[in-house]
Amino acid sequence: MASPSLQQWILFTRPRTLIAAIAPTLIGGMWGLLGSRGNAAAYDGIQGALLRLVIFLIAAVFLQVACNFVNDYYDSQRSSDSRENRLGPKRLLQQGQVSRKQVKQAIFFLYVFVFLLSIVLSLLSSAWLLGVALFSMFVSFAYSGGKFPLAYIGLGEIAAFLFFGPIITLCSFYLAGLSFKGFFQEAFLSSLVCGSFAWLLMSMNNLRDIAADKKSARRNFVQTFGRSFTLATVILCFLIVVAMPFWLGLYYNSILFYFTSAASLFLIIKRFKRIFTIQNEEFNALLSQVGMLYTLYAAMFCLSLLFL
Repeated sequence: MASPSLQQWILFTRPRTLIAAIAPTLIGGMWGLLGSRGNAAAYDGIQGALLRLVIFLIAAVFLQVACNFVNDYYDSQRSSDSRENRLGPKRLLQQGQVSRKQVKQAIFFLYVFVFLLSIVLSLLSSAWLLGVALFSMFVSFAYSGGKFPLAYIGLGEIAAFLFFGPIITLCSFYLAGLSFKGFFQEAFLSSLVCGSFAWLLMSMNNLRDIAADKKSARRNFVQTFGRSFTLATVILCFLIVVAMPFWLGLYYNSILFYFTSAASLFLIIKRFKRIFTIQNEEFNALLSQVGMLYTLYAAMFCLSLLFL
């Protein structure tokens, strides 16, 4: 089989979902930079902070890509993502455009690369970050791989919430100033927003695939707790997304945070009011809109922090 083109590999990474790793890195890093202004003993300058954050951003994105590759590889192996069952965007392995050996080699390369970046980060900051990186690498593989994959026992959404929420946000917060002092409370609360967006992305995907997942015996959160309860968690996540910048606007008297909250509420009502009535592949549009909303939200949130 011929090697896939660069464009095909980029498509294979699911680029529209990578905001899940990018946004918490930016938001956590900006809170860390704000907090480090009053902690000169730990802060080693903007150049050092940006270097660590850029390395961490690359590692986080590549780890998400590795998780996506592992997910495609094992779903294909279990025949839970066949052409007949697939309602979402087509995947290269599913379409036969890349071999299983090539995907396996890519997974190995990605994990080695992330591990090397983690070593560099631990040398530039603290050794405990290497432990966090190894744990994150294990969870990213265990999401779909192994004998008891998290995505098949109702824990995939929880793992995504924690990794793309508190773990990435608070690690980037620390790396910005080499300290947890300053705006830690604000960074932690912001991490719940990032985790909520990750939950929304996962929920839209799994609500779309209810019928296919039932056939393949995948016991994800939707299959375990049902459509109605999952939709209730979606509404809760939307409330967190709207409420957090509103609270920050009140606390810091920031009109930009108020605007972020109001714009989010408007877009959520406008774009997601059909969520209780749509079925199957109709969720593809909402999944895409969650990604676009998250991108816009992260940009407005970071702009608000810039003028705090």
